[in-house]
Amino acid sequence: MRQAQRERAEAESGKQRELEQQLRSTQRVREGSQSRARQLEELLREKQLEVRQLQRDCIKYQERISEMGRDAKALQQGYNELQNKLEQSQMETSKTLEDLKRTDAELDTCKSQLDEAQKQASVAIAERSTMEQNAQHREASMKAEAEQTLDSVRFRLGGELKEMELRLDEVDRSGTMTPGQEGSISGPGSWSGSTVHNGRKAGAQNWTASGLVPAEYWRGWG
Repeated sequence: MRQAQRERAEAESGKQRELEQQLRSTQRVREGSQSRARQLEELLREKQLEVRQLQRDCIKYQERISEMGRDAKALQQGYNELQNKLEQSQMETSKTLEDLKRTDAELDTCKSQLDEAQKQASVAIAERSTMEQNAQHREASMKAEAEQTLDSVRFRLGGELKEMELRLDEVDRSGTMTPGQEGSISGPGSWSGSTVHNGRKAGAQNWTASGLVPAEYWRGWG
């Protein structure tokens, strides 16, 4: 009887120890679970904070992306405008180059024409200078010839007038003209002394005024 009680007590004691071990094990598991839960909760809070920060960063990035999109659109529009201006500038440059080539060709033509005109002007100037020199030579030659002719005429007329003066002096002394003297002076008839003297004086004035006979040929007349 006692043996049975002792065995039953030992069995109950074993069960109690087993239950206590299970309880302690359960408590350790529960404590570990609670600690793990606290760690997980802390990690969850951290991850939630990171998620919220990532959300804020994402919003900022989206705003930045939108802003960059607007900037990119503006840049594309500016690029298109610059491209159009570049094409227009290239067209204008090409036209300007064509105009420049045409202007250069016209300038070369003008230079050729100018050179030809200068050559012709030089030839004309040389010809004019030659003509002026020839004209001066001819004028000088004609003047010299005229002077020689005039001197010859003056000399001849001076001789004739001297001869006429001698004859008129003879008429003055005689008062009449001989038939030979009439024909040698002016014609038939007789001259008085005053008529001959006045005619001789008038003739001297006319010849002197004309410049054919110098005044010194008539000195002593009067």
